[in-house]
Amino acid sequence: MNRLEQTIKMAQAGLYVYPIIPNGKQPIKNYSYLKATKDIELIESWFRQEPDINIGINLSKSNLIVVDIDNHNNDLNTPLESLKNLGYKLPSDYVELTQSGGLHYYFRSNKPVKPTRKTKFIAGVDLLSDFVVSSPSNNYRVLNGATLSDIPEVPNWILKALDN
Repeated sequence: MNRLEQTIKMAQAGLYVYPIIPNGKQPIKNYSYLKATKDIELIESWFRQEPDINIGINLSKSNLIVVDIDNHNNDLNTPLESLKNLGYKLPSDYVELTQSGGLHYYFRSNKPVKPTRKTKFIAGVDLLSDFVVSSPSNNYRVLNGATLSDIPEVPNWILKALDN
């Protein structure tokens, strides 16, 4: 499945997507995560104009939350251990490897999600419910063959942390 087909599949699954400059994190001109859409014709037009675009997701409109594990100093274990030591589990089978070598753990919410960005929730861990660069973007990939249907319900600790 090519990148356009993957993006259409995301939209059909209810995710709101928007175009990002190739290999980057900034939206293409005249777009933002606030303009994210499920409109397949519009998505097809983005790929006709620039086939190498990256894709972003408006997390709040899609009722998704991402736990972003940063890869500072080539070390993913320290933030993961810190979460574990605090009693915070990341029970998600839908994990993406980012272009910087970090990890994005995806979760669904059955309630509306406010767009929020809790950077440095703890060292090396950000909680995101506003927007994120996502697979099938260049240098982003889903691990272990997971599919969108593998995204689990968000744990309560994440919801509480976003509300504080």
